[in-house]
Amino acid sequence: MEAPHLTAIEQKYAKRGLVVLGVNAWNEPREHVARYVRDNRLTHRILLNGERVAKELYGARSLPATFLIGKDGTIVRRLIGFHESDLRRLDEWIQELL
Repeated sequence: MEAPHLTAIEQKYAKRGLVVLGVNAWNEPREHVARYVRDNRLTHRILLNGERVAKELYGARSLPATFLIGKDGTIVRRLIGFHESDLRRLDEWIQELL
């Protein structure tokens, strides 16, 4: 999923409790990630050095991967890969969870 969409989704549902965490799964340097965040005007949080998190903890074998995690910390839905048409489905899933 393109990151700007993640910022828009977080802004849409933040008052209802949604938190979006982007994970930099390529372990790029902080400066590189900061420049990307600034250039794309992202406001959601980005975790650095996330290769282990993405691959080992969440089983992401290919990227991009989107995980909806419930309040109890369990994965509720997974979306592997991403196309613009997936935004509607993602939005529906979020509404179900909130």
